[in-house]
Amino acid sequence: MLLSIANMTPSLFRKLLLLSITFAIIGALLDIIFPHLIPDPLYRAQEAVEQSALSTEFIVLLILGIPVVIGQIVSAVGLFYFYPWAPRLAIITTLLIFMVYPLLGYF
Repeated sequence: MLLSIANMTPSLFRKLLLLSITFAIIGALLDIIFPHLIPDPLYRAQEAVEQSALSTEFIVLLILGIPVVIGQIVSAVGLFYFYPWAPRLAIITTLLIFMVYPLLGYF
């Protein structure tokens, strides 16, 4: 059965939102618990970034990243409670993540 917008109920939306958050947390935990599952080139790149953890670039990314992550959490809570500002905040913070991600140096 395919879900469509016409069949979307508040209860179903909340369940899908919680599932997406749950899968994100499970994925992050799997990366931490089983680091060998990460492809070797990506693992080496991540180690190189971690070695320069206290560089100026890292501090700038931290200053940019923390408000964006907080915005994502606030938007998820707002979406759960159907606050009218939450969809706009979710889009804005997602776009900010896409703008900050290339600065991480993986490219």
